[in-house]
Amino acid sequence: MVYDRERFAREDAVYAEHKQAVAAGEKRVLRKTSTGELHSYPADEIGFTPGGGQAQVSTWWGMGIVMVVMVLILATGVWLFQRPLWDGDLPEWGALWLIGFAGFLTLYTFFLARDEYKATQLRKLRGSPKPSSSGSVDINLLELGQNRGDQPARPGRIRPVFNQDKQFRKPDGTPYDPSSFNVRQYEEQYGPGGVPEGWSMAATTPVQSPALITGIAVFTALLSGGMLAVGILVVAQGGELSTALLGLGVGTGGLVMSAFAFRTAVKRRRWLREREKTNGQGN
Repeated sequence: MVYDRERFAREDAVYAEHKQAVAAGEKRVLRKTSTGELHSYPADEIGFTPGGGQAQVSTWWGMGIVMVVMVLILATGVWLFQRPLWDGDLPEWGALWLIGFAGFLTLYTFFLARDEYKATQLRKLRGSPKPSSSGSVDINLLELGQNRGDQPARPGRIRPVFNQDKQFRKPDGTPYDPSSFNVRQYEEQYGPGGVPEGWSMAATTPVQSPALITGIAVFTALLSGGMLAVGILVVAQGGELSTALLGLGVGTGGLVMSAFAFRTAVKRRRWLREREKTNGQGN
Protein backbone atom coordinates (compact mmCIF):
# COMPACT_ATOMS: atom_id res chain seq x y z
CA MET A 1 0.00 0.00 0.00
CA VAL A 2 1.04 3.63 -0.59
CA TYR A 3 2.03 5.74 2.37
CA ASP A 4 -0.78 8.32 2.77
CA ARG A 5 0.67 11.28 4.64
CA GLU A 6 -2.61 13.21 4.75
CA ARG A 7 -4.57 10.29 6.17
CA PHE A 8 -1.94 9.71 8.86
CA ALA A 9 -2.05 13.40 9.74
CA ARG A 10 -5.82 13.14 10.22
CA GLU A 11 -5.36 10.03 12.34
CA ASP A 12 -2.76 11.78 14.51
CA ALA A 13 -5.20 14.65 15.09
CA VAL A 14 -8.03 12.28 16.01
CA TYR A 15 -5.74 10.31 18.31
CA ALA A 16 -4.55 13.48 20.05
CA GLU A 17 -8.16 14.53 20.62
CA HIS A 18 -8.96 11.03 21.87
CA LYS A 19 -6.14 11.11 24.43
CA GLN A 20 -7.25 14.53 25.69
CA ALA A 21 -10.81 13.27 26.15
CA VAL A 22 -9.62 10.15 28.01
CA ALA A 23 -7.33 12.27 30.21
CA ALA A 24 -10.35 14.44 31.05
CA GLY A 25 -12.16 11.36 32.34
CA GLU A 26 -14.33 10.60 29.30
CA LYS A 27 -14.86 7.00 28.24
CA ARG A 28 -13.84 6.72 24.60
CA VAL A 29 -13.19 3.91 22.09
CA LEU A 30 -10.94 4.28 19.05
CA ARG A 31 -12.27 2.52 15.95
CA LYS A 32 -11.95 2.81 12.21
CA THR A 33 -15.13 3.88 10.44
CA SER A 34 -16.67 1.95 7.55
CA THR A 35 -14.83 4.34 5.20
CA GLY A 36 -11.46 3.60 6.82
CA GLU A 37 -11.08 6.85 8.78
CA LEU A 38 -10.06 6.87 12.44
CA HIS A 39 -12.78 8.04 14.83
CA SER A 40 -12.99 8.46 18.59
CA TYR A 41 -16.39 7.15 19.69
CA PRO A 42 -18.00 7.74 23.07
CA ALA A 43 -18.03 4.38 24.85
CA ASP A 44 -21.83 4.12 24.72
CA GLU A 45 -21.72 4.25 20.90
CA ILE A 46 -19.79 0.95 20.70
CA GLY A 47 -21.67 -2.17 21.75
CA PHE A 48 -18.96 -4.73 21.12
CA THR A 49 -15.75 -5.02 19.11
CA PRO A 50 -15.62 -7.86 16.57
CA GLY A 51 -12.77 -10.34 16.86
CA GLY A 52 -10.03 -10.94 14.34
CA GLY A 53 -11.16 -14.29 12.95
CA GLN A 54 -12.31 -15.04 9.40
CA ALA A 55 -16.01 -15.06 10.28
CA GLN A 56 -17.13 -12.06 12.32
CA VAL A 57 -20.39 -10.70 13.67
CA SER A 58 -20.47 -6.91 13.69
CA THR A 59 -24.19 -6.02 13.95
CA TRP A 60 -26.82 -6.40 16.66
CA TRP A 61 -29.09 -8.44 14.41
CA GLY A 62 -26.21 -10.73 13.44
CA MET A 63 -25.50 -11.37 17.10
CA GLY A 64 -29.24 -11.91 17.55
CA ILE A 65 -29.10 -14.71 14.98
CA VAL A 66 -26.25 -16.31 16.94
CA MET A 67 -28.37 -16.01 20.09
CA VAL A 68 -31.29 -17.80 18.41
CA VAL A 69 -28.96 -20.63 17.40
CA MET A 70 -27.78 -20.89 21.01
CA VAL A 71 -31.39 -21.00 22.22
CA LEU A 72 -32.07 -23.92 19.87
CA ILE A 73 -28.98 -25.74 21.16
CA LEU A 74 -30.11 -25.04 24.74
CA ALA A 75 -33.56 -26.45 24.00
CA THR A 76 -31.92 -29.53 22.49
CA GLY A 77 -29.85 -30.01 25.65
CA VAL A 78 -32.93 -29.73 27.88
CA TRP A 79 -34.78 -32.27 25.72
CA LEU A 80 -31.87 -34.71 25.87
CA PHE A 81 -31.61 -34.26 29.64
CA GLN A 82 -35.23 -35.15 30.40
CA ARG A 83 -35.90 -37.66 27.58
CA PRO A 84 -34.94 -40.78 29.63
CA LEU A 85 -37.52 -39.81 32.26
CA TRP A 86 -40.26 -40.80 29.82
CA ASP A 87 -39.05 -44.39 30.07
CA GLY A 88 -38.65 -44.31 33.83
CA ASP A 89 -34.85 -43.96 33.70
CA LEU A 90 -32.53 -41.40 35.26
CA PRO A 91 -31.96 -38.10 33.41
CA GLU A 92 -29.15 -37.87 30.88
CA TRP A 93 -26.63 -36.16 33.15
CA GLY A 94 -24.15 -35.67 30.32
CA ALA A 95 -26.56 -33.20 28.72
CA LEU A 96 -25.80 -30.75 31.56
CA TRP A 97 -22.59 -29.88 29.75
CA LEU A 98 -24.55 -28.86 26.67
CA ILE A 99 -27.15 -27.01 28.74
CA GLY A 100 -24.48 -25.08 30.65
CA PHE A 101 -22.49 -24.22 27.52
CA ALA A 102 -25.51 -23.14 25.46
CA GLY A 103 -27.09 -21.32 28.41
CA PHE A 104 -23.98 -19.24 29.02
CA LEU A 105 -23.60 -18.34 25.33
CA THR A 106 -27.29 -17.50 25.08
CA LEU A 107 -26.98 -14.94 27.88
CA TYR A 108 -23.65 -13.66 26.56
CA THR A 109 -24.90 -13.12 22.99
CA PHE A 110 -28.12 -11.56 24.29
CA PHE A 111 -26.20 -8.90 26.22
CA LEU A 112 -23.90 -8.25 23.26
CA ALA A 113 -26.84 -7.86 20.87
CA ARG A 114 -28.65 -5.58 23.33
CA ASP A 115 -25.61 -3.34 23.86
CA GLU A 116 -24.91 -3.09 20.13
CA TYR A 117 -28.56 -2.23 19.38
CA LYS A 118 -28.44 0.61 21.93
CA ALA A 119 -25.12 1.81 20.50
CA THR A 120 -26.50 1.73 16.95
CA GLN A 121 -29.47 3.88 17.95
CA LEU A 122 -27.19 6.38 19.71
CA ARG A 123 -24.92 6.66 16.65
CA LYS A 124 -27.93 7.37 14.45
CA LEU A 125 -29.25 9.94 16.91
CA ARG A 126 -25.90 11.74 17.18
CA GLY A 127 -24.92 11.38 13.53
CA SER A 128 -21.77 9.39 14.26
CA PRO A 129 -20.23 7.38 11.41
CA LYS A 130 -20.72 3.63 11.22
CA PRO A 131 -17.72 1.76 12.69
CA SER A 132 -15.78 -0.73 10.63
CA SER A 133 -16.21 -4.45 11.24
CA SER A 134 -12.43 -4.97 11.43
CA GLY A 135 -12.26 -4.63 15.24
CA SER A 136 -9.87 -2.71 17.49
CA VAL A 137 -7.31 -0.13 16.43
CA ASP A 138 -3.64 -0.73 17.19
CA ILE A 139 -2.90 2.13 19.60
CA ASN A 140 0.85 1.66 19.42
CA LEU A 141 0.93 2.27 15.68
CA LEU A 142 -0.45 5.74 16.37
CA GLU A 143 2.34 6.64 18.77
CA LEU A 144 5.23 8.64 17.41
CA GLY A 145 8.20 6.57 16.33
CA GLN A 146 6.18 3.38 15.74
CA ASN A 147 5.85 1.67 12.35
CA ARG A 148 2.41 1.86 10.81
CA GLY A 149 0.55 -1.14 9.47
CA ASP A 150 0.95 -0.28 5.78
CA GLN A 151 4.63 0.63 5.97
CA PRO A 152 7.32 -2.01 5.55
CA ALA A 153 7.84 -3.98 8.75
CA ARG A 154 11.20 -4.03 10.45
CA PRO A 155 13.22 -6.95 9.12
CA GLY A 156 14.15 -9.97 11.17
CA ARG A 157 11.18 -9.83 13.56
CA ILE A 158 9.11 -13.02 13.75
CA ARG A 159 6.18 -13.01 16.15
CA PRO A 160 6.06 -16.08 18.39
CA VAL A 161 2.81 -18.03 18.22
CA PHE A 162 1.52 -17.02 21.64
CA ASN A 163 2.65 -13.39 21.57
CA GLN A 164 0.49 -10.35 21.00
CA ASP A 165 0.30 -8.81 17.53
CA LYS A 166 0.52 -5.41 19.20
CA GLN A 167 3.28 -4.06 21.41
CA PHE A 168 2.05 -2.36 24.57
CA ARG A 169 4.15 0.04 26.61
CA LYS A 170 4.29 1.11 30.21
CA PRO A 171 3.82 4.77 31.21
CA ASP A 172 7.60 5.19 31.23
CA GLY A 173 7.83 3.96 27.63
CA THR A 174 9.37 0.54 28.28
CA PRO A 175 7.58 -2.33 26.50
CA TYR A 176 5.51 -4.95 28.27
CA ASP A 177 6.28 -8.64 27.89
CA PRO A 178 4.54 -9.61 24.60
CA SER A 179 3.47 -13.01 25.92
CA SER A 180 -0.32 -13.44 25.85
CA PHE A 181 -0.14 -15.49 29.06
CA ASN A 182 1.58 -12.82 31.16
CA VAL A 183 -1.58 -10.89 32.02
CA ARG A 184 -0.79 -9.91 35.60
CA GLN A 185 1.93 -7.53 34.40
CA TYR A 186 -0.82 -5.05 33.43
CA GLU A 187 -2.41 -4.98 36.90
CA GLU A 188 -0.54 -1.94 38.21
CA GLN A 189 -1.56 0.26 35.27
CA TYR A 190 -4.96 -1.22 34.35
CA GLY A 191 -6.10 -2.72 37.65
CA PRO A 192 -6.97 -6.30 38.66
CA GLY A 193 -8.19 -8.23 35.63
CA GLY A 194 -7.45 -5.27 33.35
CA VAL A 195 -5.56 -5.24 30.05
CA PRO A 196 -4.71 -2.52 27.50
CA GLU A 197 -7.23 -1.59 24.83
CA GLY A 198 -6.63 -3.84 21.83
CA TRP A 199 -5.19 -6.74 23.86
CA SER A 200 -6.70 -10.08 22.89
CA MET A 201 -6.34 -13.80 23.40
CA ALA A 202 -7.34 -15.68 20.24
CA ALA A 203 -9.26 -12.59 19.03
CA THR A 204 -11.22 -12.42 22.29
CA THR A 205 -10.82 -9.48 24.65
CA PRO A 206 -11.14 -10.56 28.30
CA VAL A 207 -14.20 -9.46 30.27
CA GLN A 208 -13.25 -6.42 32.36
CA SER A 209 -16.63 -5.27 33.69
CA PRO A 210 -16.96 -6.18 37.41
CA ALA A 211 -20.70 -6.71 36.98
CA LEU A 212 -20.26 -9.09 34.04
CA ILE A 213 -17.44 -10.94 35.82
CA THR A 214 -19.75 -11.39 38.81
CA GLY A 215 -22.54 -12.63 36.55
CA ILE A 216 -20.25 -15.20 34.96
CA ALA A 217 -19.05 -16.26 38.41
CA VAL A 218 -22.64 -16.73 39.63
CA PHE A 219 -23.55 -18.77 36.54
CA THR A 220 -20.43 -20.92 36.91
CA ALA A 221 -21.11 -21.43 40.61
CA LEU A 222 -24.67 -22.58 39.93
CA LEU A 223 -23.53 -24.96 37.19
CA SER A 224 -20.73 -26.27 39.39
CA GLY A 225 -23.11 -26.78 42.28
CA GLY A 226 -25.32 -28.80 39.97
CA MET A 227 -22.38 -30.98 38.94
CA LEU A 228 -21.48 -31.55 42.60
CA ALA A 229 -25.09 -32.51 43.30
CA VAL A 230 -24.99 -34.95 40.41
CA GLY A 231 -21.82 -36.55 41.75
CA ILE A 232 -23.29 -36.89 45.25
CA LEU A 233 -26.55 -38.29 43.84
CA VAL A 234 -24.71 -40.89 41.76
CA VAL A 235 -22.73 -41.99 44.84
CA ALA A 236 -25.91 -42.19 46.94
CA GLN A 237 -27.64 -44.34 44.34
CA GLY A 238 -24.67 -46.66 43.91
CA GLY A 239 -23.93 -45.52 40.38
CA GLU A 240 -20.70 -45.71 38.45
CA LEU A 241 -17.71 -44.37 40.36
CA SER A 242 -16.22 -42.73 37.25
CA THR A 243 -19.38 -40.67 36.70
CA ALA A 244 -19.45 -39.63 40.36
CA LEU A 245 -15.78 -38.61 40.32
CA LEU A 246 -16.31 -36.64 37.11
CA GLY A 247 -19.20 -34.71 38.61
CA LEU A 248 -17.37 -34.06 41.88
CA GLY A 249 -14.16 -33.06 40.13
CA VAL A 250 -15.78 -30.72 37.62
CA GLY A 251 -18.01 -29.22 40.30
CA THR A 252 -15.10 -28.57 42.64
CA GLY A 253 -12.98 -27.07 39.89
CA GLY A 254 -15.85 -24.84 38.78
CA LEU A 255 -16.39 -23.56 42.32
CA VAL A 256 -12.68 -22.72 42.59
CA MET A 257 -12.89 -20.78 39.32
CA SER A 258 -16.04 -19.03 40.55
CA ALA A 259 -14.30 -17.98 43.76
CA PHE A 260 -11.38 -16.60 41.76
CA ALA A 261 -13.78 -14.68 39.49
CA PHE A 262 -15.65 -13.23 42.50
CA ARG A 263 -12.34 -12.14 44.00
CA THR A 264 -11.24 -10.51 40.74
CA ALA A 265 -14.59 -8.69 40.40
CA VAL A 266 -14.39 -7.30 43.93
CA LYS A 267 -10.78 -6.16 43.51
CA ARG A 268 -11.48 -4.61 40.11
CA ARG A 269 -14.58 -2.77 41.35
CA ARG A 270 -12.60 -1.37 44.26
CA TRP A 271 -9.75 -0.32 41.93
CA LEU A 272 -12.15 1.43 39.52
CA ARG A 273 -13.81 3.32 42.37
CA GLU A 274 -10.47 4.48 43.71
CA ARG A 275 -9.38 5.60 40.25
CA GLU A 276 -12.63 7.55 39.75
CA LYS A 277 -12.15 9.17 43.14
CA THR A 278 -8.58 10.10 42.27
CA ASN A 279 -9.58 11.52 38.88
CA GLY A 280 -12.37 13.50 40.53
CA GLN A 281 -9.95 15.04 43.02
CA GLY A 282 -7.55 15.82 40.19
CA ASN A 283 -10.22 17.69 38.25
